[in-house]
Amino acid sequence: MHGIDTGNSDTVPYHVNSEHTLNWFRVYWNDGDYPGSSSSNTCAARNCGETEDGNCLCTTTVAESVVFDNINPLSKIDVLSQLFIGATGPQNFSVPSPGDGFIAHIVANAVDASTVFEVQDNGKTFFLKNIKSTVKLSTDNIPAPSFRNPPHFMSKYLSSDHH
Repeated sequence: MHGIDTGNSDTVPYHVNSEHTLNWFRVYWNDGDYPGSSSSNTCAARNCGETEDGNCLCTTTVAESVVFDNINPLSKIDVLSQLFIGATGPQNFSVPSPGDGFIAHIVANAVDASTVFEVQDNGKTFFLKNIKSTVKLSTDNIPAPSFRNPPHFMSKYLSSDHH
């Protein structure tokens, strides 16, 4: 749910208790397209409900898909700029395959959703899943407004790293 009038605001809407709500987060809609983003893109136009205080309440679906299907043309920058979902580490039966600034841990000889990328950045090792998560509004309109990878609520850096 988001406020039509506060879609790009940096403030937490009044109906969200920022001190007690653990699930408030900002999303970046693909193409800036979300219910209420224009006079023709209303809550009703996207089959969303509208609350008494003017916010849209929409049904959503979440889909995961593979980001890379081959490691040959990839670089460390590609991996870090397109993979955002962390992994605990490679699977025990995966095979490490070195790339340009990363190691791809491949299962069953296929670069797919089970592939984990290992990347060194700023002196730290990151394990990233080869998937993206896309949240879409469940609407009859094509294309449905969507945003990629909802926030994870955990920094990849320890708070002591930002003194």
